[in-house]
Amino acid sequence: MGAPAIIPEQKPDPSLGEVGKAYPKLVQYLPQVTVQRGKPEPNDNRQLEFYPPWESRNPNPGKITIEMYRDFHGPERTNAIAGDLLHYIGARNPSTKQPIDPKYWAMKQQVVKSRTPEQKYLDDRLYEEAKRRGESRSFEDWMQESRADAYIRGWITPDQADEWRKHGFYSTPAMKKSVETIKQYLKSK
Repeated sequence: MGAPAIIPEQKPDPSLGEVGKAYPKLVQYLPQVTVQRGKPEPNDNRQLEFYPPWESRNPNPGKITIEMYRDFHGPERTNAIAGDLLHYIGARNPSTKQPIDPKYWAMKQQVVKSRTPEQKYLDDRLYEEAKRRGESRSFEDWMQESRADAYIRGWITPDQADEWRKHGFYSTPAMKKSVETIKQYLKSK
């Protein structure tokens, strides 16, 4: 009987401090976050993958895990991490069925409600495409766990291409107000 294997403790990603400075509302969650390099599959165009602590596929069970499939640096890295944390704060705890951050959850629902008919049509089409590629969640779960976060993330933590703004996703006063309210909330102490 040999000695148990010692698993080295991962040091916190230095970018987490920058995330906390930029988005003070996320500070309380940062001690639970592990950021690590991911290994994409062939033809995998993902840039990151998010795992909540309760997900069975999480490589760090019990932790919030963000896998990065490409190198992010500086503000782009800060935004990538902060943007992925929106998946966590906008989720419901599966044990209690309660939102992780009830105030954020309510604001997220306003974003979903403020979509235009064209955006709803696009979301339906994208969901059908996702199902053909293996998506097994219901439309509502897909919307709450993925798509709604993309609307929010595109305004608050856009990537370098800033495609959501360029393609007019925030063209209505209701949508712009919804995402801007969330941005102000995340930047408040």
